[in-house]
Amino acid sequence: MPGSDERKLSKAKTLTSDTIVFDLEDGVPLASKTVARGMVVSSLADPSLPPRAERAVRINGVGSRLEDADLKAILPSQHLQAIVIPKVEHAAHVKHVASLVDALSPVPGDVMLIACIESALGLLNIREIAAAEPRLDALVVRVLTGRCANA
Repeated sequence: MPGSDERKLSKAKTLTSDTIVFDLEDGVPLASKTVARGMVVSSLADPSLPPRAERAVRINGVGSRLEDADLKAILPSQHLQAIVIPKVEHAAHVKHVASLVDALSPVPGDVMLIACIESALGLLNIREIAAAEPRLDALVVRVLTGRCANA
């Protein structure tokens, strides 16, 4: 759910999902990133969220120059359980996030990482990415291919 959309964040309270992912990346306009970070941190701590639902945040991609601010905002939350890292192409992307988790999280061992493979380069490097960090809990593979106009 987009971290800057109050209506959608409120809807999280009614879900029966196993995981609720609050989005700071593509679902949030650039001008709303700072406000969205605060809204997401508040949402993570909301006691009316389903108690069994894992609480995750999709940050901006490593190299976007927005990811460090995302992590600095969300990692102090004791309610954060997982970080979704989009557009992972190299093991260094996962290692960068893991190093900030170690530095900024009150309970670093409790925060899982989920890497999203969204490009051919990420797919080529998937073995290295998968072995990058013990806290890497899952890989999400989404590689778009071009379509032939006459197919």
